[in-house]
Amino acid sequence: MTNLIEAHTHADLMPYEAYEELALKGVNRIITHSCYVGATRATTLFDHYHQLLKIFTNNAQKNGLKLFITVGIHPLGIPEDWPKAIDILPTFLEKETIIGLGEVGLHFDTALEAEVLKAQVELAKSLNVPIDLHLPPKNRSEVVTKTLDIVAKVGIDPQKVVIEHVHTDVIKMVNEFGAYAGLSLGEGRLSPQDILENAPLFQRGMLNSDYINFVYRRYDAVPQAVHWLKLHGVDVSFLEAIAFRNAEECWKI
Repeated sequence: MTNLIEAHTHADLMPYEAYEELALKGVNRIITHSCYVGATRATTLFDHYHQLLKIFTNNAQKNGLKLFITVGIHPLGIPEDWPKAIDILPTFLEKETIIGLGEVGLHFDTALEAEVLKAQVELAKSLNVPIDLHLPPKNRSEVVTKTLDIVAKVGIDPQKVVIEHVHTDVIKMVNEFGAYAGLSLGEGRLSPQDILENAPLFQRGMLNSDYINFVYRRYDAVPQAVHWLKLHGVDVSFLEAIAFRNAEECWKI
């Protein structure tokens, strides 16, 4: 396949050579989700978004890739003046390659995180854009329940919601809600074998690496998984759905 979508990465943390390697392995579109860990001021987030729009969009273009961006307040980087960020986010969402809100959600499941999440879900609904929701490594069922409760009360269309980092522990909850599932690959996350063995559960999934450079992750996890699944005879229509069609449908790219 030569039209793969990397549906969740952090392009600002990728080495330059990764862009060329992904292109050579069949990826032609990348969705990078904003995440600035430890941000203390809203202006820090704005600078981060501008970097994605300029530096890393340019890196992608030089290697024949199209970079799409989501912006938002990650739970690990909620600035003290976060309402200011909420006020300015609509301005960034007017940019052609900024396609929605992300990566946002609950991590430590605090009252502040819930307040910030609710404000961003309300914004996504008012602007009619998709939203990408983070899922932490611990207390996952509880966090999914609380996250989906917030989303449901706001009333955003489930078709515009992506729940990230799902596994077999929470995928049924995500499916029942009607959201898309971010299929993050790697150690401690989903393997191609997991996907093969549970294919009916992952029909609305989107393959991604969730690449960061401060733990071990493979930035080529998506083409690697696609190759493995093809070798093991996975249904072609299912593979196309999780490799690019679901992302195209949700993010309109």
